[in-house]
Amino acid sequence: MNAWQCGNKLSEPSAELLELEPKAIFSLWNRVLGAIQRGFVNSGPVNYDRLILLHQLCKIISSKRFNPDIQRYICDKSNLLYRIITDNRYFEQYDVNERHYILKLAWWLIGNTPRKLEESINKKVVKSNYLYRDSSEPVLINDFKVVDT
Repeated sequence: MNAWQCGNKLSEPSAELLELEPKAIFSLWNRVLGAIQRGFVNSGPVNYDRLILLHQLCKIISSKRFNPDIQRYICDKSNLLYRIITDNRYFEQYDVNERHYILKLAWWLIGNTPRKLEESINKKVVKSNYLYRDSSEPVLINDFKVVDT
């Protein structure tokens, strides 16, 4: 069976090297992927709210229209390498390396605590109306409040 657009065999994908640094970010992601791969057996409670938040942040980071400053902010604060994200597309349309890069930025921002995300909202780097856009999820509306300074 061949892919419709490129004609490559779907059974023989080429392996791509992924940059898995910093380790702390990818350990978060690996725990989530491990739980999914095990069918959530022996995974304890799954925090779907964080996955909803991760998904929304990936949409924001990959959209130049919704938030042009967030990528530079994350890279400056985290010392992660700044890479140009190509054309403005849906997250799922980016190649695997670009998706991993966007996920790395989003995971850094939400981390283990809400502190970095709250700070980015308060500094108006992440615009709250974009974060809450298209969402009735309580995690996005109740957990991350803007503090007027």
